[in-house]
Amino acid sequence: MSVIERMEKVYEDSDIELYRGLDEREAERLIEDLLLQKPMTFNEIKRALAVAVSDERIRRILRRLIERKRVAYDPRTREYYFAGVFND
Repeated sequence: MSVIERMEKVYEDSDIELYRGLDEREAERLIEDLLLQKPMTFNEIKRALAVAVSDERIRRILRRLIERKRVAYDPRTREYYFAGVFND
């Protein structure tokens, strides 16, 4: 499911579509779902979410997920992993 498909459409006409932005919990779930699929670098996460989540929100959410041990970071590969998938 794409990022846009997860967002609520609030307005549409022949020229434009407007969507409600993701709240913090929705953005967090989206990042977890991405990392469940495969490990990703920050830039890959950023590209996947560019339409819906700012760089700063991505960083804040990743820090929070790392603190809660739901996500791990491998400095060798510069990739974030869902914690259940992280292998050394």
